[in-house]
Amino acid sequence: MYYLVTALFLLFSLLPWWFLYGISDVGSFMLYHIIRYRRGTVFKNLKIAFPEISRDERRSIAKKFYKNFVDNFIETIKLRYITKNELSKRFIYNHDVLQQPAKDGTNMTIASCHYFNWAYENLGLSHNFP
Repeated sequence: MYYLVTALFLLFSLLPWWFLYGISDVGSFMLYHIIRYRRGTVFKNLKIAFPEISRDERRSIAKKFYKNFVDNFIETIKLRYITKNELSKRFIYNHDVLQQPAKDGTNMTIASCHYFNWAYENLGLSHNFP
């Protein structure tokens, strides 16, 4: 079973990004409108976090959440077989800022926002530092 899943993920990861994001659009539509995956929890949390905005605004945020949720899942599968060149197009950071402390052996903690797929950061940084 492991080899079957690995082979399917490999084939899936060979698909072009535009096609994968199309699959993501369909998946997020299905999760939001048909399956209604945890919709009550999402709306409850949005109401707690943003009591001042309208229901329509919360609905817009919820739809964006589902889109990002499925994108993240698909990107993680694609990430298993991504090339270094392709990754460098999707994860951009100021390499120079981190080089000198790394050469000096300085311990570093890197903090970043979590709007994107954080696995990009882990893989992207691991390609450029020992």
